[in-house]
Amino acid sequence: MTRTPVEIDAQLARLGLIPRADGTMPQTKFDSALVQGVCQFIDDTGIVEQVAAWRREDRIDRKPGGRPAFYDDRQMLVLTQLLLRCGEAPQIVEIARTIGYRLTADSRERLGLPPTNGRASEVAIYHRVRNALDRCTSVFDPAPGRASSPRPARTRVEQIKAARDPEQCERSRLRAHWVANQLLEGTLALVPDAVLGRWTGNLTLDATVVPIFGGGSPTKNPKPDDSMSPEFDGGYHPNHDGSKTWGYDLHIAMMGQNHYDRPADFPLLAAAISLDEPSRRVAENAIACLSSIRDRGHPAALLITDMGYFANQKAEKFHLPARALGYGLVGDYKKGFTGIQATHKGVITVDGGRYCPSMPAPLVTATADFREGRISEEVYAKRIAQRVAHRFRAKDGVAHVCPAQGSSPTASCSLRPRPDPLTSAENRTTLTLIVDPPEDPPPCCTNRSSVSLPIEYDAKFFQALPYASEEWRRTYRLLRSTMEGFNGYTKEGKHEALAAKTNRRRRGFVNNLLVVAMTVAATNLRKIASFFKAQTPPPEDNPAPKRRGRRDPLAIHRPDPHAPPRTMPGAAAA
Repeated sequence: MTRTPVEIDAQLARLGLIPRADGTMPQTKFDSALVQGVCQFIDDTGIVEQVAAWRREDRIDRKPGGRPAFYDDRQMLVLTQLLLRCGEAPQIVEIARTIGYRLTADSRERLGLPPTNGRASEVAIYHRVRNALDRCTSVFDPAPGRASSPRPARTRVEQIKAARDPEQCERSRLRAHWVANQLLEGTLALVPDAVLGRWTGNLTLDATVVPIFGGGSPTKNPKPDDSMSPEFDGGYHPNHDGSKTWGYDLHIAMMGQNHYDRPADFPLLAAAISLDEPSRRVAENAIACLSSIRDRGHPAALLITDMGYFANQKAEKFHLPARALGYGLVGDYKKGFTGIQATHKGVITVDGGRYCPSMPAPLVTATADFREGRISEEVYAKRIAQRVAHRFRAKDGVAHVCPAQGSSPTASCSLRPRPDPLTSAENRTTLTLIVDPPEDPPPCCTNRSSVSLPIEYDAKFFQALPYASEEWRRTYRLLRSTMEGFNGYTKEGKHEALAAKTNRRRRGFVNNLLVVAMTVAATNLRKIASFFKAQTPPPEDNPAPKRRGRRDPLAIHRPDPHAPPRTMPGAAAA
């Protein structure tokens, strides 16, 4: 069947693929109340004002030039968050279509848009949106420079990277992550203080891959003419199945339950994020998340991480800065790193705890023995519990008391005779006997009241909870599970679809970071709504009317019990 161009255009318009003759599209407009809410959310973060201040700061000695922008920073941020909030990909074309015909007159006024788009075509609006987004993100872009080719040569990529100013890139990196975490702070601000105040500060920290477009770049035997990825600031993330994904590592610091045996009475939200090349600056990204949380006035308690942070990072880059920020570390150890990990003044650090040098060898090697199958899980749990009696007690951050000293000793040692025996009839207490005290007592056995242990000597191994104890196991497993659940929650395709790289078609690190941050913020908003929905008691159900039972078909034939007595046959003759 042959159709004229006019007929084809008419059919495409009816299918919603091109505008109708009057310029409208048969698509649902965004609810004006929803647009108002997203506008208020972005306004409350203070990002728009801060970006404007940075722009003024960057051009102190330069006059603003060029044509006035058609769209401003606020409009771009609001429309991007709006699309993500509704489960739609925040691509340039979708933002352009939203401006074109998906906003009500009230929403256009609230956003500062003119009542109509005038004579601007959809293509013209598209290019205006792209320019506005570039103008907004250029203020905090830590990796400026794009390749015009879809597969640039290695020499071109090296030229782009060499042209970057390291000082300016570092300043922009701090700005970019401030913007990202300010979006998350905007979601936390929506939780009432009385509810958010229940959170004591427990965190769980993990990195998950964010796939990006463009494929990967060659990493072996580099050649000048290698065909590189257009997203050349990314990298390969190793997956558990041995495969690799080209993308960025998203470090997420997420709120955790206060105690392992009590459900959280507040929503468990992402409190901070950081984005970087996979396996690069792992400790620095972790500390950036923690610093952001503390700078925003939130509490600090336990920090649960996997071995990628706790076991693999240097103490001066991760463990000590995290503890300085107020966090107590809880993590696991790699094979070969259990048992005695450090010593100072006779005190031995075993599996992150500080113990008496005379602690029996089976207790020292308990973790290695269990991992290698020499003891059962039941025996392992008993030995972990027996360690408590040999543990030095901390008086403060430095001073520690011998387990056989103080008003509440846990052990009895010939090197520490007590003038007031605790085994008297009036105060009978069972103490663990130190059967093999050192022949040449070290300072920890001879100091009068306590021994000073610097935090640096075992900083890479020290833990806030006794390793492998019931409290450690249940806390560690719970918060690690909480983090894995959040990753799945935000990556699944029905809502925010963080794992869908189609949502992030714009090239460049800063464009990916902005959309990722807004995606995590949208996930937080959904979790907040789910939390309060679960807290609302269900309405009382109206009692269902009683169903009438089926009638017995023989009931109409039964004698009436109130009828007068019937005359029996032959009664009259008598």
